[in-house]
Amino acid sequence: MIQRTETIEGLGAAPVKPGRLTQNAPLIAGLLLVLLATSITTAQPVQLLVSSEMTHNVLRYEGATGAFTDEFVLARAGGLDQPAGLVFGPDGNLYVSNPGTRGILRYSGATGAFIDAFVPAGSGGLIFPSGLIFGPDGNLYVSSISGDGNGSVLRYNGATGAFIDAFVPANSGGLGFPRGLVFGPDGHLYVSSSATDNILRYNGTSGAFIDAFVPANSGGLDGPFGLVFGQDGNLYVSSSFTNSVLRYNGVTGAFIDAFVPAASGGLGKPFGLVFGPDGNLYVSDTLNWRIQKLTRDGEVIWTRGTAGRLLGQFGRPRGLRVGP
Repeated sequence: MIQRTETIEGLGAAPVKPGRLTQNAPLIAGLLLVLLATSITTAQPVQLLVSSEMTHNVLRYEGATGAFTDEFVLARAGGLDQPAGLVFGPDGNLYVSNPGTRGILRYSGATGAFIDAFVPAGSGGLIFPSGLIFGPDGNLYVSSISGDGNGSVLRYNGATGAFIDAFVPANSGGLGFPRGLVFGPDGHLYVSSSATDNILRYNGTSGAFIDAFVPANSGGLDGPFGLVFGQDGNLYVSSSFTNSVLRYNGVTGAFIDAFVPAASGGLGKPFGLVFGPDGNLYVSDTLNWRIQKLTRDGEVIWTRGTAGRLLGQFGRPRGLRVGP
């Protein structure tokens, strides 16, 4: 008779008595069912957060269908005034750039309840905060637009909110009206310079200017706001004044194509961009006060939102973020 064996770590092969595998079959099947049920129950649907500038709140939508979920951050909570950029921090909480009070506010990532003014008004010379991102060093980077239309990127301690330095000093590399921020796969910081219609790249460690990664007006770029690297490694940029989303080579910065051609699907003055875990792209269609969801090929999946001040309506959507 052939004897089965099984390997026990550190003991080598040990004989298995006939019938043992069949005797354990119900137990093994039960464990597999538990694991399957756990994976199903723990899978959470994608939640899309949207900052609504004129209604001074952050709204939450179901990412798959675009259905309105709730008012995640209540209107004016903690002094929220004209919210723009959104980002989740290492602590799981939501950080919102708040131009109306010239600061950065922090809210519970679970409930949306106000926690504190993480970066107090005007800290480090903060004037008009727009884009914000946590860097590889765990610190918070904020694009700040000055009264004369120039600007800088300020850095704050990611744990305390204390001002560290002007990581990108005013006008470095010709920076003007900085908006979106993103750290690239190469570890460097990319900034959309709206006044000069280009994307500037800075050393991710020192903040020193490297180059105009995307040259001025490349591919028709005009008024760049949001920017994000896609799963394909390329850079996507909202070109607000051409009503399009442009795609650039993520290594060279060379123009590839208009991922979303001008006014496709009625797109008007796109601002925020964010990819979902499924690879689909969400775009804030600011001029039309709505959100668009697009496939990896740039085709519109759905368009949601109406202008107004009722709950669930947009008062000019700006920043976007997929929930943690």
